Amino acid sequence: LIMNSDPKIKKKLPQSLAQRFTPRRPNSMLSQLNKERIHRLIEQKKMTAKGLSAVKHAFDASTKDSKCVIRIDILKFLKEDKKTWENFQKFPESYKRIRIEWIEGARTRPELFKKRLKYFLKMTAKNNKYGMVQ
Repeated sequence: LIMNSDPKIKKKLPQSLAQRFTPRRPNSMLSQLNKERIHRLIEQKKMTAKGLSAVKHAFDASTKDSKCVIRIDILKFLKEDKKTWENFQKFPESYKRIRIEWIEGARTRPELFKKRLKYFLKMTAKNNKYGMVQ
């Protein structure tokens, strides 16, 4: 199997697995999830100098321990239910940053924004983290 960075899987050999890393376009943006992955790779000493140079335009290492910034409308929904708010506060800051950025990414598309926020609130109320977050 060959897995491209755009998660398309192509079958090559029955017992083989390969992961392909496609070079980033210069000046491409990084999602919050990718920023958190980079922090983790740096911490695990698995990030190469070449990898860091490919993202230097969009990655700030000083954001590793930054607090999640939440706009008032989202904060209001989080605080509407006591259990949801308590669960949210216990989540790691990295997870909060990823989820809030994912919701904010749809702010200009109201229906998608509502859908993402509703799902996030539902999962948080159940104390469940979701997505490709380690």
